[in-house]
Amino acid sequence: MLFYAGIRVKSTFRKTLVVAPFLLAAAILLAGLLSYAPNPPDEGDNMLGALCVARGGDIYKAYFSQHPPFPYYFTSLFALIGVDSVIGFRIAFSGALLIFWLVLYWAYAGIVKKQVLLFFIAAYPLLAPFCLGHLIMAEAFTAQAMVVLLIEYLRYLQVRTLSLSRMIVISLCVFVAVMSCIVSIYAVFFILLGFGMGELRGLSRAAFKGRFRQWGLFLLVLAIPFGLLLAWYAATGNLRNFYEMAYLLNRTVYSRFIGGLGASAGAPFLSMPPAWLLHIWTVMTDGVARGVMTLSLLLAVTNSVFLIGMLFRRQFLAALIIFLFLAAAGIRGYGGSGYTGFHSMPYYVVSLLVFGVVLSWLERPKLWAWVGSLGMLAIFLALTIPTYAGAAQFRIAPLRRCSLFPTPYDRYIQTYAGESKMIWFAGLNGYLFIDNHVIPASRVYGMPPWVAGQYADMIVADLIRNRPNLILFDPEWQIWGYRMSDYGGKIINFIQARYQPLDKSDPVKRAIYLLK
Repeated sequence: MLFYAGIRVKSTFRKTLVVAPFLLAAAILLAGLLSYAPNPPDEGDNMLGALCVARGGDIYKAYFSQHPPFPYYFTSLFALIGVDSVIGFRIAFSGALLIFWLVLYWAYAGIVKKQVLLFFIAAYPLLAPFCLGHLIMAEAFTAQAMVVLLIEYLRYLQVRTLSLSRMIVISLCVFVAVMSCIVSIYAVFFILLGFGMGELRGLSRAAFKGRFRQWGLFLLVLAIPFGLLLAWYAATGNLRNFYEMAYLLNRTVYSRFIGGLGASAGAPFLSMPPAWLLHIWTVMTDGVARGVMTLSLLLAVTNSVFLIGMLFRRQFLAALIIFLFLAAAGIRGYGGSGYTGFHSMPYYVVSLLVFGVVLSWLERPKLWAWVGSLGMLAIFLALTIPTYAGAAQFRIAPLRRCSLFPTPYDRYIQTYAGESKMIWFAGLNGYLFIDNHVIPASRVYGMPPWVAGQYADMIVADLIRNRPNLILFDPEWQIWGYRMSDYGGKIINFIQARYQPLDKSDPVKRAIYLLK
């Protein structure tokens, strides 16, 4: 046994040595993105919610949100060890990604070709600026989970069985994906459908009965993480809040602000495949017309090559499942990024893995295969390196700043926040609270239109109870093109009755309301 254990340790050590240079390269590349300027509200929201959890609160009770809870809880682990700044959270998240990739390589290097995983690790930071994959976004958690689910499905196609340990891994990934982005349930559904249809295909009635117990166990393992979460919320009196915010609010209110997505649970099943086919057709025709290659076009081509390759291998059902999975991964769109394209992150990250698989297919002892493989890799680097170079900031100075995203209100917050360190900000900028080390005076930290109508009474009640000395607010501010004066009447009336602006004639001070 000691001899066997020694062999295992030696094998693990050798695996670690192989992946170490690629992890180091990824760490260096991620370091250049730490102070990359985009500041989407969703990342600040995850950090702010994490700090609330670390202080003993809970999501949907002490911190209202229409987002699923996993990113808050995971990010709170950083807060519990003392992280309290934007740059600190980003460094901790980069470290978590590196650890995840090390485990990914260690677990799957014998299942997927090593060069596929090494390419994925080294190329991910180059892709990150395109889809904001380096930020603490719900889509980033979903993307990593979907990568594992795809690998597990590809592995299943080889061995046609599921061990208990693999069931647990799949269950955890399903939980992370769905409890990070509710809409990822569609991609998860197709992968699980692939497992199920693969089991049923070609089975006799007697064989099916033999597998029934295994699949009962699989369904139980899938349900356990969700059951534990629901039991926790039920025990803490938070179950109804979870249902209303994470599910009902998204279906009935928030869906109206994102083109109706989520209002109908069944509609996306019909709309996703045509949407992805249209994306492929659009990027291809646009690329031909303009004579240019884009990253979206390159990944669309490699995804298509991957699916065609599966058809040539007579894996028709698997090709259909992965086609639907890729379509569902981009349910919020396939647009390249900057500020809004981060919703496409799961699609692009999974496509990055597919790109690596296609590269591995071309690695044959033939000249044309080597030329094709190196050519594809060269195109990928030519498309990603300029974007990365424009985003990377290998400078120490930004890392030393207390405020990564300074605002004109910072000095007034420090002056007027008072001993309670509580303020209320009507906009969507969680970074403002974190950078200034203050606490939201309401369980709802901002007033976007999909929240103001639902929780106006609670916002007012919180402000009455906590009596923050400072409120940052302007009736003419807009969120997603909606002016606050048009939808936030009850909150506006309360603020104007009990608070007064510092200086109505000054463009900055007019939004600084102090308690009368």
